[in-house]
Amino acid sequence: MDVLACPICKSFPLSLITFKIEYVRTGTPVARCEYYCGYKKGMIDDALVYECDSCTATDVIEGILLCHACRRWYKITDSLPILLPDHLRDKDSDVNFLLKHRSEIDNDILEAWFPFHL
Repeated sequence: MDVLACPICKSFPLSLITFKIEYVRTGTPVARCEYYCGYKKGMIDDALVYECDSCTATDVIEGILLCHACRRWYKITDSLPILLPDHLRDKDSDVNFLLKHRSEIDNDILEAWFPFHL
């Protein structure tokens, strides 16, 4: 989350909603994010304690990334965020993704966000 920005408007940070996660322990020491902590959902503050090991042990299998600046959403499937510009996105696939997770997504996003909505 520390390095992801909206490919359309370049806004940072993106918000994350998770639908399916898995926990994986690597045993490898991890570096703390530089600017934004997606786990605590806030900018990095050197005075705070962060749970980097818990965060990096969390694999988002399915979820959605939100850009509040341009009101676009990007799906995460099979642990991969699909950050494509609108003209390269598959409308049928994206709409089916929204339908599958409609109970977990705010109605405003379902009805009005770009590039596709219900």
